[in-house]
Amino acid sequence: MAADATVVNAAFDAIAANRPAGEVLAMLREVEPRVGPDRRGRFLVARAIAANRLGLPGEALGDLHEALLVAAEHEQQAVAAEAWSAIARVYAWRGGGRDAAL
Repeated sequence: MAADATVVNAAFDAIAANRPAGEVLAMLREVEPRVGPDRRGRFLVARAIAANRLGLPGEALGDLHEALLVAAEHEQQAVAAEAWSAIARVYAWRGGGRDAAL
């Protein structure tokens, strides 16, 4: 379980360093089956950010809404905040009109 947390943290580091989104998704794909329920929300946020950078806003929003559900179930307010922030970015980047004004 600690290995999946390390990979998720490394994915966020790669996102912050503007590494290619495909590379981030590949990192996450390898640990997806092993991600525990308590870490799934953060995993989904990282995957959504990478998907949005690849121009897949629908996939990103799906992951982010799932992350919100997981965060609520496990009372992870920080994960919920990350998810809401990422949702706002998806709408802003994709020209979601009024929805981008979150």
